[in-house]
Amino acid sequence: MASDDHGIELRYLDNRPLLREVPENPATDHGQHQQEARRSSREPPVSPPLSETFNGPNQLHALLFWQNLRWLGTAVLVVFLFATILLFLAAGSSIALLNLAYTTQDGVNWNGTYTRNGTVNATDLGCYFPHRRQEPGCPSDPVPRQATANLYGQMRVASDCGDYTDISEVQNSRKYDNYYCRRTPGSQEFAFRFYEYNPDDQQRTYPFFTNRIVTASAGKCIIYPSVTQSPGIDLDGNPAAINFTFTNGSFTDSISIPKANDGLSGTTYIYRGMKTPGDANSPLVVCGPRCLWMWVHKAQGPNDNSTFYQCPITVSEVSNAPYDRQKINDVIARTAAASIALHGGWTGTSQEQIFTSFNFNAAGTDWDVHDSEDPSTIGAHIAEFSIASLSTMASKNPSVQNQSYHVPHLGTSMKIEWQYTIGLFVFIVGLHAVVALAAVWAVKDVVIGDG
Repeated sequence: MASDDHGIELRYLDNRPLLREVPENPATDHGQHQQEARRSSREPPVSPPLSETFNGPNQLHALLFWQNLRWLGTAVLVVFLFATILLFLAAGSSIALLNLAYTTQDGVNWNGTYTRNGTVNATDLGCYFPHRRQEPGCPSDPVPRQATANLYGQMRVASDCGDYTDISEVQNSRKYDNYYCRRTPGSQEFAFRFYEYNPDDQQRTYPFFTNRIVTASAGKCIIYPSVTQSPGIDLDGNPAAINFTFTNGSFTDSISIPKANDGLSGTTYIYRGMKTPGDANSPLVVCGPRCLWMWVHKAQGPNDNSTFYQCPITVSEVSNAPYDRQKINDVIARTAAASIALHGGWTGTSQEQIFTSFNFNAAGTDWDVHDSEDPSTIGAHIAEFSIASLSTMASKNPSVQNQSYHVPHLGTSMKIEWQYTIGLFVFIVGLHAVVALAAVWAVKDVVIGDG
């Protein structure tokens, strides 16, 4: 603002005159005054110079300080917003570029199966359940149970078994073998490892290999090389059997085998018990709580002599089985041990059933033995059939659900929780709106200088 003796003159910041106030003077040019008024009405009003607004330098300095501080805050906010946008872009780009940094690899063995805690399907080992039986529960009649035990052993005839020398090799095996074989002379043993499945794995594609194992073994068989035969009577009292008398010099005994269960050079497996294998108590049949004496007759032929064998067969307890339904009781163990000879039938009367059983295998078939075989090898046939029967039972029996720390993961798929997705979308949009409004508010008072 400038003044002189004639009046006061107001100017813009760029020194253009805003309004000149002069005392009344008749000599003043009236036209020039009107022209100045019209030009001033066309100019936009501006704030007066700061030096004319404040009465002292302190107020002016304070205004400049707060105005600079406001400009600084606005600049910081703008930088923050741009940095946040760049951070979001960098994060999104990094996630997209992760595909260039790694790839997935298919599993190469069962160790690649991921597991978690939860519920699994395990085999119910409480009974030899007939596979096509419709009634629930274990059949009370022993006939279908025994017939099923023999059938399940026959079903594994064509299966390969994994070799092992120590049971730890079975526990650490990376192969899905139906069962495992140790054919070392004098210590033949056969093992089966149980599997568990995710309840949703209807096709049983992803098993978990447990450490629950059952074994069947054969002790040294006793051989009876001296055999004579004569006409015999079968268990029904009919003259349709052959009576064989055999001895090894210290023990002599005789067995009548139905003619239908004997043949040239063939092999007949015999369960001699009058009662079922689970109820047997004769010393000619029982050799322990889970052990049976099984008898074998190798029939005479062009290259074979008639010979009898007596072999002890033992089925072990299931190791590491915390639940009752994962255990094999003594009745099932003995049934498995005798399964190679069982056919499910009985003779006698309904009040006094006789379960002595014969199973004939023609010469050259899988379970036929040869006269030159070592007696322990002959017992190994019976033990292998026992574990084959149990392994099929494990795959055919119904399942029970147990708690486990090893539930196999199945394939994963995307599941969208739409309530959370919509809420997250609304949150992100709202947050961006708030940030945008904050940015607008921060820059709304910025003065852009004229000129």
